[in-house]
Formats: sequence, structure tokens, C-alpha cells
Amino acid sequence: MDFIEISVIVPVYNVEKYLCQCVESILSQTYRNFELLLIDDGSKDNSGNICDEYAKNDPRIRVLHVENGGASYARNIGLNIAVGDWVTFVDADDWVSSNYLEELVKDVDSDDMLILYPPVKVIDGNQFKAEVNDFNFCSNEGKRLFVEYGFLSFSEPHSKLFSLSVIRKYDIRFPEDVIVGEDGIFISRYLFYTNGIKVRNTPIYYYRYSETSVQKKIYDSKIEWRAYQLWKFELEKLCNQLGINSESDSIYNLLSSLLTRYMNSVVCDSKKSIKDRYILLKNIPLVDKRNYGRRGISSIQGRLLRFIVNNDCDLLLFILLIFRQKIYRK
Repeated sequence: MDFIEISVIVPVYNVEKYLCQCVESILSQTYRNFELLLIDDGSKDNSGNICDEYAKNDPRIRVLHVENGGASYARNIGLNIAVGDWVTFVDADDWVSSNYLEELVKDVDSDDMLILYPPVKVIDGNQFKAEVNDFNFCSNEGKRLFVEYGFLSFSEPHSKLFSLSVIRKYDIRFPEDVIVGEDGIFISRYLFYTNGIKVRNTPIYYYRYSETSVQKKIYDSKIEWRAYQLWKFELEKLCNQLGINSESDSIYNLLSSLLTRYMNSVVCDSKKSIKDRYILLKNIPLVDKRNYGRRGISSIQGRLLRFIVNNDCDLLLFILLIFRQKIYRK
């Protein structure tokens, strides 16, 4: 499969501490037919200079310096200039094994598929590997099983291989008007147009998780609600295609985390009055409340939250969320 060219897209923003490890891991690949696109998203530290130095010494590297627009913007820029047949994304503070590209490309047998390797999560130097089996999902029936088995929880764009022809034919892009959930939205859009998915359990991608990651931050309630609504829309469209009940456990398990973020953002919004915050919680559609937290909640506090949300107890919900926020701030 050496004739297949892969575009590796790395959005770069203020990661001088980890950038060299990331780039070196990509340059040491056993599979050699690739281009490396380093999209410097307006970095304020030395990241941009590091990118330029690497580009001087390796013709496979292209660097583009752009004004800061966020990770989605940087990835979309990479998609616009990529020349490969297939594309994979790597975050600039992560790293990959030397056989990363070789493993991804060996399972390519059509030009409209998705290759997925669950990442190894690295927390304070400790590695945590998701235990999944190898699967081949074919046609809409296979995609239905992929969704129902919960594989959409691996919604990050990294550790996957995408067909660039599919992305360009259907103009699939990362939404730039949301900050959270954009990865899942992109994956859902891509899956709509694929005919095959392969999941492999080999550890080849190492995801550096930190308490300051985007996933841990809470943004303005309008931003959080926009992310929730957009991913819900894309998931419902995918469900309609595959004949899946859009209120199934597999769908609302994905959406529950974003709805939790939205509820927390409402409570934390000190610019709004208590009354306005309460009204925002009360106005969450009943269908979303009824389906919140369908599975996977084991803590007493989590079960209490689920009961309160499911039963539309808005005042209790508001009090509980405020109580939780006060505890977390201590």
C-alpha cells in the first residue's frame, strides 16, 4: 500500500513544550509516503519557529502560519491544502508510535471508509488503554452496529484515517462556530457518507490528557447549547439513515455529557440573574430531560442528578448544580 499518500494534519497552538516529541514521532514513521502539515494557529510562544526549523530539514513538511481561529479552523485549513489520498489528524501535544501510519493504511480496501484506533490516554505519565475488540463494519447495517455498540464515544479526529475524496466530495468540515463537540459533529457527518468502518485495538496513538484541556473548560451557555444542538442534529440525521431510534441509549449517552456541560455553564454564568439562569434550565426540552443519563452513571450524586433531570424537577436541579459548583471550587 506504499502508493497511498497520507496527509498528516497537526494544528499547532502554544505547545512548544511538547511539539518536538509530536513531530519527531511522525517523522520516524515506518511508512514513508506522507506529508506533514503543521498549521500554526497564531501561536504566541516559540511553536511557530519550531515548525519552521523542522520544515527547513524535511521536504515532506509544510508549515502554514495563520491568525488564531481555533483547532477546527486550523484543521479545515489543513484539509484545504492537503494533497494526500487519505488524511489523519494528530494533536500537537500528543505523539504516535513509529508504525502509526503503517497500521492505519494496511486496512484500506475502499475509498469511502473510516479506520479507527482507540487512543491510549496518558494522565500524569500513566497510560490507560481502551479495551475493545477488532471489528469490521460494512454497509448501513454495519454502521448501525458501530453506533449502537457505542464507538461514537471515540469521537476525537485523531487516531483515525479519513478519505480525503469523501471529505471534499461532500464538503465535510469541522464547525468553526462551536468550541466543544466539534469533533463528534465532524465524525457524524463523515460517517453519513461512508460504507465501511474498521476498528482495531492496536495501541498506536498516545493522547496527553490534562486538567486544562478544552474538554474540562466550561464556556458561555450559548456556546455550550449550540454544540449540544448541532451534534444532536447530526446524530439524528445519522440515525434516520441507519434506522436507529434517535432516543436510543447509545445516542443519549453521547448527548448527556454535552447537556451536563450546558447545565453547568448556565449555573456558572454569574452575569445572569438567578431567575434567568433558572429559566434557562427550565426551558431545556422535556425530551432531552427524559433521556438524560440513560446508562453508565454509578455515583450516588450522578444518579440523583439523573433522577432530578428525568423528572423535570427544575428547582431541585438548580439547587443541586449550585451546590456541586461550590464544592468543586473549594
